[in-house]
Amino acid sequence: MSPLLKSNAARPGSRRPRAVALAAWAVVALGAGMPAWAQGADALALRSTPMLSETVPEGGEAPLHVSGDHITGRDQLETVIEGDAELRRPGLTVRADRLTYDEATDISTATGHVQINSHGDRYTGTEGEIKVEAFNGFVLQPTYQFLVNGGHGEGSRIDFIDPDRAAIRNASYTTCR
Repeated sequence: MSPLLKSNAARPGSRRPRAVALAAWAVVALGAGMPAWAQGADALALRSTPMLSETVPEGGEAPLHVSGDHITGRDQLETVIEGDAELRRPGLTVRADRLTYDEATDISTATGHVQINSHGDRYTGTEGEIKVEAFNGFVLQPTYQFLVNGGHGEGSRIDFIDPDRAAIRNASYTTCR
C-alpha cells in the first residue's frame, strides 16, 4: 500500500476519498476494454437516402445553411462557397464545386458537379441557377430521378417553373430500371 493511502486511512472520514479513487480506477479499467470490444463488432454506417422526409415549416422563410471548404461573403449581400459546397434548407439541398448565393435575389448559382435534391427528387448537371424559396431556375445537362415513381432520364436543360412543374429540353424519360 502506498504511503499516501496509509496516511489517508489514519484520518477520520478518509474512506470516502479511497472509495472515490477505487470507483474511478474501476471505471477506467473497465472502460479500457471497450474500444477493443467495439472494434470487433460490425460497425453500423449511416447512409444518405432521398426517402428521408423533412418537415417544411409553414409560412415565412426557412433557415438557410451553407457549408464548404472555403466560404467568403458580404453580410446580407452575397455568399460564395467553394470546394464541396452545400446549401440546405428544409426540402432542398444544392451541392456543387462552387455555389454563390445572392441574398437580395434569393438566387443560388451552382457550377461544377451540380446536385440538387428537392423533396426527394434528384437532379444532377454541370451548372445551374435556382431561386431558392420559389424553386424556379434551371440546370444544364441534367440527369434526374423522381422519388414518387422512380422515373428517371436526362436532357440538355431542365427549367424549373415552380416546385411542381418543370420543362426538360431534349429529354429522355423512363420508369424502367
